[in-house]
Amino acid sequence: MTQRTLIIGGATGIGFAVAQLLAMRGDHIILAGRHQDKLQHACQQLQTTGAKAESVVLDIADETQSEHLGRVLEPVDDIVVTAGSQAPGGERTVPDTLVKTTMNAALEAAVKMLAKELSPLRVNAISPGLPFPISIANRRLSVPPPNLDVKYYKSIFSTDS
Repeated sequence: MTQRTLIIGGATGIGFAVAQLLAMRGDHIILAGRHQDKLQHACQQLQTTGAKAESVVLDIADETQSEHLGRVLEPVDDIVVTAGSQAPGGERTVPDTLVKTTMNAALEAAVKMLAKELSPLRVNAISPGLPFPISIANRRLSVPPPNLDVKYYKSIFSTDS
C-alpha cells in the first residue's frame, strides 16, 4: 500500500529534499505551501521522475485554511512540516540566534508531547543549523550566500577584542 505523505513547506529547500526522498520510496506526495507557482513547479519535478505528486495552497499561519485542509484532504500516513515563519507576520523581531533557540526549544517540547499523545505513531523533529557552514574551532566563516548579513555572524565569532 502506498504511503500518503503531506509535506507542508515542501516546494523548496529541506521540504522538497524530503519530498524527493519519500517519492523515491514510492510515497504519494502532497505538497502544501503558500505559493502556487512554486508548488506546481515542485510537483512537475517530482512527476517527471514517475512519482505521484499533488499540491495544495496553504498558509499555516491562517487557521481557517489549516482547518479546511483537515476537512477536505484524504487521510495521510505521514505529515512533514518544514514551513514556518520566525515571528508573527514573518518578520524577524529579535536576533537570529535567539529566534533559532526559541524555535528549537518549542519544537522539542511539541515533539515530546505529540509523541505521547500519538503513541504508537512515531514523531520526529529535525532542525537545521545555521544557514551556512561555520567553523567555530578556527573561528572562521565559510562563504555565505550573497544576501546573508555576514557582519552579524562575523561579530559572533570574531577573534578581535
